Amino acid sequence: MIFIASGTDLRPNEFGPFMAEEAEVLEQLRAGGTVKAVFKRVSGGGVISVVEAATVEEAVEQLERLPLVREGLLTFELTEVTEL
Repeated sequence: MIFIASGTDLRPNEFGPFMAEEAEVLEQLRAGGTVKAVFKRVSGGGVISVVEAATVEEAVEQLERLPLVREGLLTFELTEVTEL
């Protein structure tokens, strides 16, 4: 299943201490094939990611590995999509 994960920054001024670990975990998710692409919104905060997982529960579980999500600084809303 493919999902568009729309991420909302909740407290971006608190991101600093977690950014090195965030980059490391994101690279692991990319290498494992869960995260296919990540885009930063041009205006406003947040990110848009393309995520692949067997179920929505698995997608959520994998995104919860991210330190910003774990610390409650970033939340995601997932929408399942399919190719035309």
